[in-house]
Amino acid sequence: MFIFRTLTNLFSNDLGEKYMIKNRNSILAKILICLPITKKNTQIALTNVILNYCIYAYRSNDERLSDYLYECYKEFV
Repeated sequence: MFIFRTLTNLFSNDLGEKYMIKNRNSILAKILICLPITKKNTQIALTNVILNYCIYAYRSNDERLSDYLYECYKEFV
């Protein structure tokens, strides 16, 4: 859970955000694997990471990331 909270907090500064965007495919893939099998508090931390990616995609008009996040959402739901 603390790892995912750390990932969430990386979005709070430019260097961390760049790291998260650069590694988004591997990070999101691991999150999708963990999300259904974790406890509620960890799921909340994981969804906060996904929410931060959504906010970034909206702010930067990154349609590719938006489409990828939507596909992730459909897969999870």
